[in-house]
Amino acid sequence: MRRTRESVIMGENHVAILPNARAVYSAALMDSILADTAENPRDRIRNRVYAPASYYTDETYIGEYFTIGGYKITPNGPDNLFPYHFKKLIDSNDKLNSMLRQKIDLMMAGGLYIYQEKKDGNKVTRDEIIDDEIDDWLESWGHFNFILEQVTDFTYVENNYTLMMCNIAGKNSGLQALGIKPRIVKLQYLPAEDMRMESLDVLTHTPPQHFFRADWLFAQDILRYYAYDRLNPFKSNASVYFTRMPTFGSKAYGRPPFIGIVNYLELKALILNWQKDNLKNTQFKWHIESPFEFWETVARHKNWDIGGPEIKQFEEDLLSQIDQFLQSESAENAQKRFHSKFGRTQFGNDFVSGWKITALEDNTMKNSEAYLKAGEQIDASIIASVHLDPALSNIQQQGKLSSGLDKLIAFNIHQLTATPIPRRLILEPINEAIRVNFWKEGYRPRLGFREIQMSYQEKGAGSLKDTKTGEEQQ
Repeated sequence: MRRTRESVIMGENHVAILPNARAVYSAALMDSILADTAENPRDRIRNRVYAPASYYTDETYIGEYFTIGGYKITPNGPDNLFPYHFKKLIDSNDKLNSMLRQKIDLMMAGGLYIYQEKKDGNKVTRDEIIDDEIDDWLESWGHFNFILEQVTDFTYVENNYTLMMCNIAGKNSGLQALGIKPRIVKLQYLPAEDMRMESLDVLTHTPPQHFFRADWLFAQDILRYYAYDRLNPFKSNASVYFTRMPTFGSKAYGRPPFIGIVNYLELKALILNWQKDNLKNTQFKWHIESPFEFWETVARHKNWDIGGPEIKQFEEDLLSQIDQFLQSESAENAQKRFHSKFGRTQFGNDFVSGWKITALEDNTMKNSEAYLKAGEQIDASIIASVHLDPALSNIQQQGKLSSGLDKLIAFNIHQLTATPIPRRLILEPINEAIRVNFWKEGYRPRLGFREIQMSYQEKGAGSLKDTKTGEEQQ
């Protein structure tokens, strides 16, 4: 039988894989040949190694620090690399990034506007205003991209860092005498994964006075900034404004609410890797065995060296024929037969001198169904921890997607309950700069997110209603 290119045998030292037949072959000494069994070798998984959850859940306590250039720096996580470990873990999940992106889109929904608060009877209302000077200032340093970056960091790790950059008039009284007003000229986004803070005081819990920026994988080219001082905005030409969502037990860096699902994320990654591995490397269908004495007999009869090239070529040719013999895409092997002779010992027992081909049990389908069911339960836990209604997560629940009405109600509740505090914290540095630059007696403008709600849904098209003006937007 002629060998095809696709049937090249993969293996050496009398152990091989027959790719077309999905078979594993081994030659063993007579006293060590495997006993009759249907166990699949790929089911014998030992020494599983799981990523330690400590990288994500261990907290940095007050008093823990490392020193660089004489400054005590509070580590972010037990090895100061929490953001890097956390990113790898999130990226290993097939749904979490998508759900967090959905939260970012919901946070940005409606756009931005400048407003001023006014009292209307017993209520305080927000009245949208047009201020060309503030608009020009915001556009000059690209406020939209800045806010989008901050929303992303806040959604993932609930920490925001902003570099408040001032003009030189803040420290030059001569320029002020000439009428040049001290101003915060621009705000610059600082990536949360690059930022670390000065160690907190153990006794007084004094806020950090300095922040540090670097690629902490290498800890090179470290930049030091002063912390922003609301009572003295022009203390430094460039200072860091830090905001975070308070996290119980975390006195330095914020932690996202879904931090508790790290073990689920690791488990889901293992399930996906198992599925991928079994698609690329399917389970063996056959176990082919030959006694080592067979090859010794062949070598002696042919006058070949047992480890020489002739017997290796003979073995490869023979296994290639068996590979094609067992290969089947349907049931074409149904009438085929494999014959091998066995001897008997003086005690009447079978003498293992022939070849054996054993069909192996395939548990792929059973295992796959069990793992997929476990994956669905993990997805439900992830959705709950992210604080995103399943109707907004675009993930099937109980085999179906949410209806349009479900999405409408979920959207309105999410915008009313899940966005107000994060939005205020995210815009806090900008509104601080607006306070310093533009506030005057009787005029206190602020930047805010428009608050919108869906009022109805008809024929698949939604209507957005501005809760401030009551106007509907198709």
